[in-house]
Amino acid sequence: MFQADAIYHLDPKVAPAMPLGDLAIAGVGSSYLLTQLLVKAFDVTPSFALGYSMGEASMWASLGVWSDPHALIEKTKTDPLFTRAISGKLTAVRQAWQLDNTSSDIVWNSFVVRSAAEPIEALLPEFPRAYLAIIQGDTCVIAGCETQCRELLAQMKKRGIAANRVTAMHTKPAMEEHGNVEQFYIQPLLESLPSDIKFISAASGDSTVSNAQAGLDGQVIARSIADTFCNTLDFTALIHNAQKQGAALFVELGADRQNCTLIDKIAKQDRQCGSKSTDFPCCTVPTNAKGGDDITTLLKALGQLISHRVPLTVSPLIDGLNREIAQATLISTAATMQNNSEPMSNLTLQGEV
Repeated sequence: MFQADAIYHLDPKVAPAMPLGDLAIAGVGSSYLLTQLLVKAFDVTPSFALGYSMGEASMWASLGVWSDPHALIEKTKTDPLFTRAISGKLTAVRQAWQLDNTSSDIVWNSFVVRSAAEPIEALLPEFPRAYLAIIQGDTCVIAGCETQCRELLAQMKKRGIAANRVTAMHTKPAMEEHGNVEQFYIQPLLESLPSDIKFISAASGDSTVSNAQAGLDGQVIARSIADTFCNTLDFTALIHNAQKQGAALFVELGADRQNCTLIDKIAKQDRQCGSKSTDFPCCTVPTNAKGGDDITTLLKALGQLISHRVPLTVSPLIDGLNREIAQATLISTAATMQNNSEPMSNLTLQGEV
C-alpha cells in the first residue's frame, strides 16, 4: 500500500519516476494509516474532514465511510484513468487539444509560482495550453504544455519550481474524464456511518455531502471527488470555508506536513491583509514531518492535541510503558538470579580434600 519498494529504492531515480497511480496509492495509504492510529488507537474524533487534491478521496477511505477502500489499490494501478488518461500519454489532454495519433508526444509539466491567482488568470487567454491548477495561499500551481507554462512565467517575470511530474488533474482537459472519475469512485458504503463528522468538499467549499445524519450517498461522494479532480483546486477558499463552519484546529494526516505549511501561510496572509478570516482561530498539527522521526512527530502531535484539550486516550502509551517496565523487570530479575547462583565447578562435597 505504501509503495515502499519504489519510494525507498537504492536508485534515487526510481522514486521521482513513480507512476501517478502508485503515488496516489502511497499518499492515500499513509493518510489511512495515520488516521487509523489517531481515531482507533487514541480515540480522537474529528468534527470536520477535508482534503488537498487526492486527500478528498483519502477522507472517505480513512474515516469509516467506504466499506472496502483497499479494493481501490489494484484498480488505481491498472485503470486507464491513471495510467494514460490524465498521466502517461495524456489521452484526455490529446482529446481536449484535438491532437491525432500522428502528433508528437505532449511535453507536460507543472510549476509552483509565488503569485496570487489574478495575475495568472489575466494571462491565461494568451496561453491556451497552460492552466491554473491550484491556488494555495501565497503560491499557485500552473500546469500544462511546458513551453507555454515557461512563457507565461517569463511574461510575469516570475520563477517557477518545476514538479517534473505528468498529471492533468485540476486542469480543464481533465473534464474529458469527469464521468470516468465519478464512476471510478462509486464505492459501497458501510452500514454504520460516522454521524458526527462534517465532510467538506473542495468542489464547492461547503459541506457538499454533510454527514450521516443528513444521509451520505455514494453517488454524491463520487461526484464531489470528480468535481474536485477535474477543476482548479482553490485550497485557500477551502480552508476559509472550513474556518467559517467552525474548524479551528487542522490536524494533518498526510506526509511531510505539506498541508500544515500551506495552512500556516494562508493564516499569515490573512493577518497581513486584514482578511475577515482573521476573525477565526487557526492552528495546525502535523502528524508526520520530513526529516523527522515518525514516532517523535506523532508524540508531539498528541501533545499538541492534549494542550488544546482535545478528548483522547493515552492508553496505548501507558500500555506500552507497562510492557517496557515488565520486560525491564524480567531482565533485571533474571540477571540477579544468575549473579547470585554459584557455578557448579566451585562447589565441593563434604569431606572432599
